Amino acid sequence: MVRVGWAVMALVFGTSAFAGDWGKDGASSWGKGPSAEQVPVGKRLSVAEPVVVGDLALYPVIDRDARLSERSDVVPLATAMATGQVEVRETGNGVVSQLVMVNHGDVPVMVRAGDLVHGGMQDRVVQRTALVAATGVPVRLPVQCVERGRWTDPHGGTFAYAGRVDPVLREVVTRAASQDATWDAVARANAARGADPYGSWLSGRRLDGAQLARAERDLRERFEDDKRVVGVIVARGGRFTGAEVYPDPTLFASDRIAVLGSHLSTPSMAVASDRIPSVSDAAAFLDLEQGW
Repeated sequence: MVRVGWAVMALVFGTSAFAGDWGKDGASSWGKGPSAEQVPVGKRLSVAEPVVVGDLALYPVIDRDARLSERSDVVPLATAMATGQVEVRETGNGVVSQLVMVNHGDVPVMVRAGDLVHGGMQDRVVQRTALVAATGVPVRLPVQCVERGRWTDPHGGTFAYAGRVDPVLREVVTRAASQDATWDAVARANAARGADPYGSWLSGRRLDGAQLARAERDLRERFEDDKRVVGVIVARGGRFTGAEVYPDPTLFASDRIAVLGSHLSTPSMAVASDRIPSVSDAAAFLDLEQGW
């Protein structure tokens, strides 16, 4: 289930099957922070006690050998599009499964599977994680449409970064690699949220801005305790919903809003437990997914 975008850690998981000791007697209930603890995973990583916001538990992943720097050698797509470093456009008259990206900057841009761009002929989601070099040469991006009912361009050919899809849809986009499967998943998600099944996934997204701000603030405060945080393991309402691990702390810090937003957009799940899993459970989840 590991997806590596280049020769560094860049992991994207999306499963809720593993529970471990979650819900056993003695586990902490929601809203009560567990005692301070770190559990090692592999040769470099450790998992720390979670930041808890509502039904969301964020377990910081720490790289014990992290190289601390004020600037990463790579920028995420959100930053690159906001600053004008990259241009994203349609290919010629438009092809559903492809977009063109040009990196006009001086550093590579990280494009993550699940990144969403709004505009052009249709809203699109990036299908595979990639690193786009700073060459100024147009690069074709494999994408899928998340807006079945439109093929017109009121945006003048431009696109804007629109966050990242939830882990459930991202799993369909990357694993099924089928436009029909993606459209079906968007239709189901939109219908469940009371939105037009044929509209954009963005029209059905329900994202609590206050909860997102609180989660980001609390996680940022954790950075003051340990600046080696390179990602998070995420649990919502009784189940793990995934893990995001980046190659360095600075890159994760610059992309964590997109990370948190994607997990907060996850459709509600019926759960059998209201317990927060232990740090050991979270470490076992990461270990299981990485196959160490």
